[in-house]
Amino acid sequence: MVNAVIENDDFFQQHGIMRPLNTDMKVELVFGKNGTFSILHSARLPYILKWVEFEPEQRSFVFVSQEGYLQPLGMKVPEKIMDRLDKLDELAVMHVEGGKVADLCLVPLMKPSVTWN
Repeated sequence: MVNAVIENDDFFQQHGIMRPLNTDMKVELVFGKNGTFSILHSARLPYILKWVEFEPEQRSFVFVSQEGYLQPLGMKVPEKIMDRLDKLDELAVMHVEGGKVADLCLVPLMKPSVTWN
């Protein structure tokens, strides 16, 4: 879906795909002790986040906005946590600023229902 080589911002604007999130801010993936999963980012998102898609073949996440824009996370999910993601239906997306949570939203985690081998 968003695996194409992106040449410039014009491509993003024409196709509704934004630059990878980690090109504009710091991004971290965190599993909590109770099995929760969070994506932390260091700047405010310029849109309302509706859900996050997980693409297991690429080991990546894509944010989907209320307006339908796509924003790849821009980093690979470590292989050692891949199986833990299978159990999740939602995740927390947190804007962290100065070591404190500035904004938090729980969003659905969309995953493929069929695995092709």
